[in-house]
This record gives sequence, structure tokens and C-alpha cells, in this order.
Amino acid sequence: PSESVLRQILPVHWPESRFQEFPSMPRLQAQVASRRQLLSEVAKRKNLDLERLTFAFDLVSTRAVGASIDACALIPGVDLANHGPKANTDLSV
Repeated sequence: PSESVLRQILPVHWPESRFQEFPSMPRLQAQVASRRQLLSEVAKRKNLDLERLTFAFDLVSTRAVGASIDACALIPGVDLANHGPKANTDLSV
């Protein structure tokens, strides 16, 4: 997805007011605040542009495969799979 699409769909980019739409998910806002803090600290420590670092994180996190945020992998080709509700391909290994 494009950077503009990622900014719309990923909570790390949402304004604080948007979290009010999800009252049954109280941990979401805390997780996003933690993620924003982490990205900000890394950007400062490594002298990186925060927006570019966040976009890079967006790309990795939307393509990573794994059971948790601490254990994931990028598998070449898997990110090419259809993300639509109607599958139009099969993946076999």
C-alpha cells in the first residue's frame, strides 16, 4: 500500500480523537503511544527522520509474518499474495 493509505489505516498515525471509536479496545491507545515513543527515541538516537523511520516500520510491520511483535520474519514473495477478501491465487511451499 502507498504511504497515504498506511497513514489512514495504521493506528500509529491516527489522531487521538480516533481512538474514541474503539472503546472496547483500551490497550490499543497505550500500545500506539508506546510504539510512537519507541520510534521517536530510535529516530533521535540514530539521527533519522522520524517520518521516514515510521514509514519503514509501516512497510515491515504490514508484511511481516509471525506470532508476536517480538518474533516475526519477512518472507520474500509472501507479501505479493492477494490481500483481498476473495482469493485469486494459491501459495504452496
